[in-house]
Amino acid sequence: ANVLYTFYAPLLAHWTFYLGLTLVIVGSWIAAAVVFMTYLGWRKDNPGKTVPLAVFATLTNYIMWISASIGVAIEVLTMLLPLSLGLVQTTDPQVSRILFWFFGHPLVYFWLIPAYISWYTMLPKQLGVKIFSDSMGRVSFLMLMIFAIPVGVHHLFVDPGVSELSKISQSLLTFIVTVPSLLTAFNLAATLEKAGRNRGGSTLSWIWKQPWGNPLVAAQLCGMMLFIVGGITGIMNASFTLNIALHNTTWVVGHFHMTLAGAVTLTYFGIAYWLIPLIRGRKLFSRKLALAQIYTWFAGMLMFGAGMGRAGLDGATRRTDLGAPGAYISDLWVPWLNLSALGGVVLLISAILLYVVLLGTWFRSTEPLEEEPPIATEGPASSRPAIFERWSTWVAIIILSNIIMWGPVLLQGLDFVNGFFVPGQPGAAR
Repeated sequence: ANVLYTFYAPLLAHWTFYLGLTLVIVGSWIAAAVVFMTYLGWRKDNPGKTVPLAVFATLTNYIMWISASIGVAIEVLTMLLPLSLGLVQTTDPQVSRILFWFFGHPLVYFWLIPAYISWYTMLPKQLGVKIFSDSMGRVSFLMLMIFAIPVGVHHLFVDPGVSELSKISQSLLTFIVTVPSLLTAFNLAATLEKAGRNRGGSTLSWIWKQPWGNPLVAAQLCGMMLFIVGGITGIMNASFTLNIALHNTTWVVGHFHMTLAGAVTLTYFGIAYWLIPLIRGRKLFSRKLALAQIYTWFAGMLMFGAGMGRAGLDGATRRTDLGAPGAYISDLWVPWLNLSALGGVVLLISAILLYVVLLGTWFRSTEPLEEEPPIATEGPASSRPAIFERWSTWVAIIILSNIIMWGPVLLQGLDFVNGFFVPGQPGAAR
């Protein structure tokens, strides 16, 4: 509560908070090491074979994560943890923000890529088809891995210590990072069309031929629809002029809920609905309740995100009152905030249904599970270009691109002499 999600300096939390963050990062690096060692062992036993797409995507995700988390690790270990322990008396808020947003934007993709993995590799198997283009999927994951990091300056648009050139260049890269999402949209739409036509669909009727009554599939399809809205609202945040108008409004709250709490979370629900039965060895407790949970979450998040977004366009403040209309709540905001509140109630009902289904599956379900898990354990029949798995090349590109894009930003911000004093300590900002 003292430092919020971003834990910006000079705000200060208890030292155990930063120690916990450090352990989380170290633990994630250990998990990544296990994945890479497993991959290298598989590669040794299967020379010439192409790794399955799900594993390929997981590798790109961990490479991105390790690269990005170096920034927050430096921030915590060299600035925030010593500050909280009283080992140093000053810090540099600008450098702290730079190091955080080197990490902060890729963090979103670290959550998103597992959902992409489900869409690319598990959903097609649940639909009885193959992904439209395996190679296009690999290109998308490589692009996310490379371009997810050198875009974080769009969170620093109003920071005086960042040059206009850095803001413009990383703003442009933010638009480029939408390309893998557009490739994903095309790839998945083609896959869904094939599945729908196999069920007798034609023209656009293939949309309604999807198994909307299957909660595992419906969760992912609803997540995709929310991601379309969330992605569009995210592109607007990358524009300097629009960002200035929107960043301190509930528009950002709506965007983030559509993407993370909508698309990603719904997909995770769909994964849980086959993973928990697989672990337990029992069928899902109630497919009808699971389906009701998925659709109520979709409807509730749509109401919540739309209400927050529309209120944001009318100036509803997100964090601080910077001259917004109305002393506290403008009449313009009321209907939209009420819509968000209604959406929150629907989401609460959905959350209750989620626990009923999952706990019921674990403790009450008695029918043995017969379905196979929707996990693609084999790579594509035909080989893929070797460049896809030339990891040293991709890591070198990541390092070079971040030196070019983040190096000047960090050098401009470095000033450990004239930092802020610790909150509560004698002294003033220099």
